[in-house]
Amino acid sequence: MVCCTAAAAQTAATEPTLQVTTDSVHREIIVELSPLNLPANTAHHDAMQAVARAMVIPVTGWIEGYSGEVVDSAGQRLPNRLIHHLNLIVPQRRELFSTIMQRMGAAGAETPPVELPQVFGHPIIGYPVTSGDTLLISTMVHNPTGQGYAGAKVRVHLSFAPASTWPKPIAIYPFYLDVMPPAGRHS
Repeated sequence: MVCCTAAAAQTAATEPTLQVTTDSVHREIIVELSPLNLPANTAHHDAMQAVARAMVIPVTGWIEGYSGEVVDSAGQRLPNRLIHHLNLIVPQRRELFSTIMQRMGAAGAETPPVELPQVFGHPIIGYPVTSGDTLLISTMVHNPTGQGYAGAKVRVHLSFAPASTWPKPIAIYPFYLDVMPPAGRHS
């Protein structure tokens, strides 16, 4: 865990773990980072933050979309504003205009589910993945609400098209652009 205040460090019960489940019927990979304790009225720089976690991609095919959410310990969806940001990073690939690790996707509280274009329910483009690839999940949460949540989970949904999909989607190469250098200050 990474934290910025002694108070946040004292509230940490256990180090969050990553759990990956594949739903082949719905063509979805579900990733859960838990448990997270989100005290009421906590800014992101005061909240306990989990370190980036690596997962192994369990399928070969194409990622067609993604979304992120925070749920309580019973699995009920919590307000999106608890997500400060969520990054999906591919450590074995580099950005187009930089030597930093490739960002496959990113989301914040305002980001709706990302769905790549389809025709008649069939993907026409997708991000190519191979079983065994690594994906880093990096999150930052906060709780601007007046209610605290113990045992919350960050849940990421990755929809995929299997390698057997025909015709095969066109592979995309996402890239990150910023007017400042990757390691520079952002404004």
